[in-house]
Amino acid sequence: MFADLPRILRDLDVFFFIVLPYLAFVIFLLVTIQRYRSQTFTYSSLSSQFLENKHHFWGMVPFHYGILTVLLGHLVAFLIPRGILAWNSEPLRLWILEITALAAGLLTLVGFVNTIVRRFASAKIRCVTTRADWILYGILLFQIATGVLIAVSERWGSSWYASNAAPY
Repeated sequence: MFADLPRILRDLDVFFFIVLPYLAFVIFLLVTIQRYRSQTFTYSSLSSQFLENKHHFWGMVPFHYGILTVLLGHLVAFLIPRGILAWNSEPLRLWILEITALAAGLLTLVGFVNTIVRRFASAKIRCVTTRADWILYGILLFQIATGVLIAVSERWGSSWYASNAAPY
């Protein structure tokens, strides 16, 4: 499969797609445990639900249902890629999976945009929102929007993910 690639490209492929994800995950776990043990009560977020609750539902509920469905789909495709490919071998099931995944992505995007609009619209929430919050919102919006864009522009993403992103 990789016989025609130069050695440096194969090494970079292994580094970026095998070593780096595992390294990031291990660092995440170690730093989380270390921070929890040394600074137990520093984890907090300024809850905006108490400041404005009327529009909170229309942002957070669609976002959470959408993102949980998307993450579950990615996890299933990662854990059992052959099962996804077997499922997708029937065109109707492929369409059902793709439409469901796109609907979950759009639900995530709509819910997230609603939370951003809510932050802009409410003066109470805007005053407790920090610069780091806006940076994180920008990064997440970019990630969600590009995910939906890829789902719309590239066909049969579930089969691609199962065959290329989880090749074991």
